[in-house]
Amino acid sequence: MGKRILLSLMILSLIFLFVFCTPTTEEPTVKIVYDVTPPTLVSVSAEYVEGGEGNGEVKIQIEAVDDLTFVKNVNCIIGSPTKTVLADSYDYTDKKTVSDFNQNGNIWTATYPMSKFSENGIWTIDNIQIADRGNKTRIYYLDPLPTYTGKYTERFISTSNPTDFNAVTIERQNTFLTSTLDITAPDLTIPSGSADLNVSVDFDNDEPEYIQNVEVELISPKIRNNEKGLVIIKNLAWNGTDSWSAPITFYSYNQSGSWLIRKITITDTDPTPKIITYYTNDYSGTASQYSYFLNDSGAVYTTGFNKKSVAITAGSSDTTNPVLSSLATSHTVVNPSGGDVTVNITANFTETGSGLYSVRVNIVCDLNEDDIKNNTVIISGPSPCIVPFTFTSSDTTGSWTLTSVILTDNAGNYREYFTNSDLTTYYYDDSLDGSASDTNTLLNKISITKIE
Repeated sequence: MGKRILLSLMILSLIFLFVFCTPTTEEPTVKIVYDVTPPTLVSVSAEYVEGGEGNGEVKIQIEAVDDLTFVKNVNCIIGSPTKTVLADSYDYTDKKTVSDFNQNGNIWTATYPMSKFSENGIWTIDNIQIADRGNKTRIYYLDPLPTYTGKYTERFISTSNPTDFNAVTIERQNTFLTSTLDITAPDLTIPSGSADLNVSVDFDNDEPEYIQNVEVELISPKIRNNEKGLVIIKNLAWNGTDSWSAPITFYSYNQSGSWLIRKITITDTDPTPKIITYYTNDYSGTASQYSYFLNDSGAVYTTGFNKKSVAITAGSSDTTNPVLSSLATSHTVVNPSGGDVTVNITANFTETGSGLYSVRVNIVCDLNEDDIKNNTVIISGPSPCIVPFTFTSSDTTGSWTLTSVILTDNAGNYREYFTNSDLTTYYYDDSLDGSASDTNTLLNKISITKIE
């Protein structure tokens, strides 16, 4: 009996092993899930926070979610108030990219600094890019102007299906960039002698503790007519009340006509001073306006400030260019091995108007055009003018050629003489001045040989 029971148990065990423990030939399966969906923008916000002395910062917050691999990075692009959308493109000029975001769960935050030189007005977040860890990216953007909808659209998905997110704008009113620019410079009559033109510039940020320097540049009627003429640059001073001002002395021999304040340059008091320059390149007419550029931007912006002209009436206006009649050199060969040698260039000239103010001479080594000597002599007497040059043992050995001479009179008229292409003669090119009465003047070439 016991043997039968034992045999039955053994048979059942064999059946169990055969049925349930026989190895299968099927391969095990692994379920692979691909991340095909890019992350989604939930919200975006930004605000401008004013800092000290006109500087500030933009605080940006973006909330984004991903259904599988989580958000990896976020960046956005801020567009300026005067941005220009490039033709057939979603790109535009003067954009600022913000990519240094910090993550806290689904919230990404960043702070973008704006210096006092950044443009005033309404800035917008024009482009938001969100990427997940599966390298799927979703881009939200604002439709380019003029089809601007005011809402973000998913680029590469459907331009006809905008999201519900309104454009995020940032209003900036910088205390350094001025919203007013008042220039006072009354017309001036000078029958004889001299008189002062009082120039005053008033703008929003007049406080002298923020501003280091204000400079104006005036150009003569000849320059406005694309001829050679006088440029006057003057630093203004804080008058203690409401503006920056200074007198500019004009003489009865200065050119009569309409002078233009071409440029106003303002420098702040930062440890590394920054500069904003208001200027115009349009010299004709009366309605054109100043533009401005910043030394940390490179971009150029327009303003609503009309350019300022001043009428000068001079009793003995001088518009005639001085004339170089001859050139001579004290040495044709120099040997400075025993000590420095001074070479005197003598320029004889004719100036019948306001009197000659200066003579500038340039000398260039024939073997190396970057090896240049130049000197300007301010004179107060009649012809001739002597312009000295010093040759030392370290100067390049070989031939040096006097390449140009510039004569300037007290009224700002000037004439340039320079060598022709084969360096054999000097002549005056009337195309440089624009005056039809000017003719070419031939003079002998001056050459100096330095030996050892």
